Amino acid sequence: MIETLTSFPSFETSRLFLRGLTDVDAQALQSLTNHPEITEIVHFLPTPFSVQDAQKLIAGRSDGQDRFVGVWFHGQPDMVAVMGVHLRDNDEIEIGYWVHPQQHRKGIAREALSALLAKLSSLFPHRTLIAECRPENQASWALLEKSGFIATQAAGHRPGRQRFIWQNF
Repeated sequence: MIETLTSFPSFETSRLFLRGLTDVDAQALQSLTNHPEITEIVHFLPTPFSVQDAQKLIAGRSDGQDRFVGVWFHGQPDMVAVMGVHLRDNDEIEIGYWVHPQQHRKGIAREALSALLAKLSSLFPHRTLIAECRPENQASWALLEKSGFIATQAAGHRPGRQRFIWQNF
């Protein structure tokens, strides 16, 4: 079965609108992401994060295996978060996320992550949802646990990270 994230659908929550990023979102992605609080934690983001970096991230490898989903408050122009979705060869989907520093502690990541997990489990019911997190990133670790992820005690693919598996309760 060939699966891709190329035509990933838009969806929403009571407060948020989520959709796959396209070329027109490069400036908004750059504005959201170009903060050391984000680029120094997300290993593949350069500091500073330019519009060209945003364009490359949105384009990905052009194989439909990676997709970045923007998050906006309904009716608001500024992107407040990004959710990454990555199809892995071994029937897994890895998720990740970052939130604009001014939007921390407003429940955005939890609300968006909950909606994303529901959407992914519906679209790809046979795949296991995973995440990776550094132990020192206490906020993200806690969010993953509150969202139904279990730390496996196994090392993640990236150095210094631990692997989590989502338990759909």
